[in-house]
Amino acid sequence: MVDVKLSFPPSKEQVDEIIDWMLRNEDFTYGAKQILDDYEEDRLISLIGPTANLLGFCSLRIHRRIVYIDEFVLKKEYQRNGHGKVFMGLLEKSLSKKGIKLFELHAVNASNSFWEKCGFKEMTAVGTVTLYYKQIEFSRADLLGFRKHKISLWHSTLKRGVPVVVYEQELATIKAIPCHFDHQIEIHSSKNLVYKGKVKNCKEVLLDGNFLFI
Repeated sequence: MVDVKLSFPPSKEQVDEIIDWMLRNEDFTYGAKQILDDYEEDRLISLIGPTANLLGFCSLRIHRRIVYIDEFVLKKEYQRNGHGKVFMGLLEKSLSKKGIKLFELHAVNASNSFWEKCGFKEMTAVGTVTLYYKQIEFSRADLLGFRKHKISLWHSTLKRGVPVVVYEQELATIKAIPCHFDHQIEIHSSKNLVYKGKVKNCKEVLLDGNFLFI
């Protein structure tokens, strides 16, 4: 069993160690100033071992009920032995208690298999970068007035005069669906048409970033 825990916020000593680690590693996309800014804004979480030794860290932003993971790094000696999945599991457990329902991140091809093993799903991919997301389980109490819906979601532009369907399904549970503000949506409840028009004007759903909660 991996004996680790989260440190939130990290100690000043841990932050100094992260910066020193970064300065000695050319693979980091982050800079020292970004780490200090994240620390000041309470966006930094470290993973520590049984002797409070630093194993890794992540930087994240929270918007409503979505967490955007900007950086997720483990020291090389703790990679490929279960520490990453444990780290992600601890984050999910901790943040779901604060009402978080979705994780989102951009990953390069080299790390895609890791995120997929953690239960993340691909939303879009451009070149070597993939946008992944993972939904935390909803309960019916999460959204007031929830009822069984049939959803049709499609692009605002037509292909040969026909709407391009993005998503179409009857939902018995609340779900997060990748979408855009200008997508068209049609919602049916029982035999009644609840709404038809652009997603951004629909009051029946909760729109948050790239996702539609319904």
